[in-house]
Amino acid sequence: MSKLPKILLLLLTIGFSLQAAGFDCRLMNQYGGGVGTASIRITEAGKSSILDEIVTNQWGEFYTIIENVSIENTQLYPAYPNPSKGSSVVPVLLKDESDIQLETYNIRGQKVSSISVSNAPAGLNQIVWQAIDNTGRELPEGVYIIRLITANYSSSIKVALIEQNGVIIEPGDASNIIDTFTGGSTFDFYIRFANGTNYIKEGVSLSESGVNMVYTTEKLSMPFKAEGEYIQVYRDGEWVSLFLKGINLGAAVPGTSPGALAATREEYADWIEELAQGGLNYLRTYTLHFPRFYEELRTYNLAHPNKPLFLIQGVWLDEEYEGNLVSGQTDKFDDDIAEIIDCMHGNKSISHRFGRAHGDFTSDVSPWVLGYIIGREIHPAEVEKIEEAYDDWTSFTGDHFSIQDTCQLDVWMTARLDHMVDYMQSNYDENKPVSVSSWPTLDPIYHPTEDTPNTDEEDETFNMNDIVAVDAPAGFFMSYHAYPYYPDFMSDDPGYQTFSDSVGPNSYVGYLTDLNNHYDNWPLIIAEFGVPSSWGNARFSHSGMYHGGMTEKEQGHSDVRMLHNIYDTGCAGGFVFAWIDEWFKNSWITAPFDSHTERRQFWQNVTNPEQNYGLIGYREISPDFTRWPTVSASSDILSVKADMDNAFFYIKLQTENPLASGDTIWVGIDTYRADLGEAILPNGTIVNNRAEFALAITSSDHSPLFVTQAYNLYGIWHRRNNVDDPEKKYQSIPSYGAPWEPVRWKNSSDDAYQDIGNLITVKNGGIKTSMDGVEIDGNEILVRLPWSLLQVTDPSLRHVMHDDRSNNDGDPTNTSDREEMETDGILLTVVHNSTTLVTGRCLWEGWNFPSNIVQYEKASYPIFFEGAAEISERP
Repeated sequence: MSKLPKILLLLLTIGFSLQAAGFDCRLMNQYGGGVGTASIRITEAGKSSILDEIVTNQWGEFYTIIENVSIENTQLYPAYPNPSKGSSVVPVLLKDESDIQLETYNIRGQKVSSISVSNAPAGLNQIVWQAIDNTGRELPEGVYIIRLITANYSSSIKVALIEQNGVIIEPGDASNIIDTFTGGSTFDFYIRFANGTNYIKEGVSLSESGVNMVYTTEKLSMPFKAEGEYIQVYRDGEWVSLFLKGINLGAAVPGTSPGALAATREEYADWIEELAQGGLNYLRTYTLHFPRFYEELRTYNLAHPNKPLFLIQGVWLDEEYEGNLVSGQTDKFDDDIAEIIDCMHGNKSISHRFGRAHGDFTSDVSPWVLGYIIGREIHPAEVEKIEEAYDDWTSFTGDHFSIQDTCQLDVWMTARLDHMVDYMQSNYDENKPVSVSSWPTLDPIYHPTEDTPNTDEEDETFNMNDIVAVDAPAGFFMSYHAYPYYPDFMSDDPGYQTFSDSVGPNSYVGYLTDLNNHYDNWPLIIAEFGVPSSWGNARFSHSGMYHGGMTEKEQGHSDVRMLHNIYDTGCAGGFVFAWIDEWFKNSWITAPFDSHTERRQFWQNVTNPEQNYGLIGYREISPDFTRWPTVSASSDILSVKADMDNAFFYIKLQTENPLASGDTIWVGIDTYRADLGEAILPNGTIVNNRAEFALAITSSDHSPLFVTQAYNLYGIWHRRNNVDDPEKKYQSIPSYGAPWEPVRWKNSSDDAYQDIGNLITVKNGGIKTSMDGVEIDGNEILVRLPWSLLQVTDPSLRHVMHDDRSNNDGDPTNTSDREEMETDGILLTVVHNSTTLVTGRCLWEGWNFPSNIVQYEKASYPIFFEGAAEISERP
């Protein structure tokens, strides 16, 4: 029997006819401006008789008097409160007495409950909805769809359930609902814009109080332009400068490569709504996505014309190509540019092709395309090759852009932009701002800390500062990927080190100031910025915003800090990197002991900075510790359990007494082969099965992880060892009394290192973070060890590091041909006081695709969205 309350209150019944009503209105477009000199014909919704004909003034304003309308008032209104804490009120306005059915569905489309109300009277009824299912059980947190069904009407609303507090909401005063909809009926607007194009706006509700904002989608030949220091939008007859707050979108969900673009339609729809409702109005894509992305973008924007999501579309430049000459891609890249523009206009059908989007592109999203960025981060070697091959390429004069007395890459890219603008103008009578992707490695600025000008391991540059717009009305803007920790000059430049922000010293502000000054009078968009929430740190920085080694909360605060830096230095906008974590990515610091390219996406490497930039993360459903038998004792350590998932190896200990101050529990970890490893733990305990690692669980803030001397990978660098240490074998060997060494990462060419193995320990209700390695809660201790810290190179194959340094072509520092071994399971030896517990070998099944993966909002997610909202959209 359902426990859903059938509370039905008739608060007000209103009349169902209207002799005449006048309405102040304003016709608005998706760019935030009034639509001037538009012709409008108004009919009652779904009917053909014209009730009024109007022409808007220059600001889109108009006044309409509507007479003799038969009102059809059945309507489902938004629930309140929303988000809900267990119950909400659902207002339903009925034209006639009717039976009501309210059905509740979860986000997967499964019906979880229903309410039936017989003979509900005409007028406004308020029904109390309680978040329980048909069996009376409380519903879990999430988004639910409530569907209203009457004899002649059906509609749906969404309710977000954030908790269950046991309080049943009482219906409140409904006058605000009545006031908003006293116009009664809904209307259809048939709009003809000044440029001759047409648009139909259906189901418009009007109120006699206040100004009715009627939103429509208007297609302008040039809604945006790059002018001076900013991107500008055309609103109410004038150009208005913007500061763009955006985000970069990838689509490589766990288990997939980037070329698969495997995000589903449902994922795209959810992402688009979350981004737009979160306040980020600008989205950047690097390449063409499948049609479903653009279909969902158009669907959302049409449904939310007052809050659309605008797109900066990328045109990707291939990284693998014949001859290693960028210019060898000219014809293909020009074709790709034309293809992208056609697809944005819903005017392209692409047959199946491997590793790239294809299908029927029929959704015209061009009204919401702000502009285009072509290319990618081009490597210095590519610049050098094109310079060597075409030393006479120093100038280009096109129909739309020209550039003189410059470098070969600048010339080639200018010609590509010229082709893009020509294709837009010739085929679609359209102009949009355009740009070329660049990064600090190729910036044309002199950095005194480098050996020679413009050098950070390279001396090649890319400089579009001298480009001239000949016939490109929407203009050109600069686009840079700029992070606070790379290249080295970002932190080392003594001039940059004099800068600070409200948080503290910040050389990143110095670089942004320098870069923006160099590109004086050009809009400069920092098209990538951000820090990863990875356990591993690949590079330190002067500002304290590192290339990893930061919790999710620290990630959020750093991303907000950088967006403030971008705004305060007068840049035109910033696009945080990135929306989702992408597991396929490589990182130089994990490359020596990470999966091979074709399998990297099958597991989550939480230590890899490049895989953990997202505000949205993915994780496996929590382990339940039923995979392997529990080992028990009667004192000190009562039990030892273990489990694993695609990211961590877990250990759970039950102790007889809480861990005392100064006390230590030692855990020997044998990751493969009982005949390999060190036989004596750091505390002197002899272990029969030997061990590659030893963890000291302490009651302090950190619990250190140690590795045997032979198996220590400290200093391994791009699969090389910087210091020729014959004791480092990169494989486990049998030893007795050999030194134990702390697990550390050498993360630069100098003496800098990260104590990544010094695990954060949270105790007895302390504040948890995304990087906690040890959690102590009274008599229970939970340990989670990232696979890379145990030198498991691929948990999906059960492979561990077992390199043969003798296979080095005569170079003792060379370990590029890395060898691995399949583990026979992980064995634990737990020692506390007089008790020693030894588990069996914990051997798991491999996998060829990750399972039980759920998406979640990182702790950085609300921090960034709330912080971004505090920054003005106006410079």
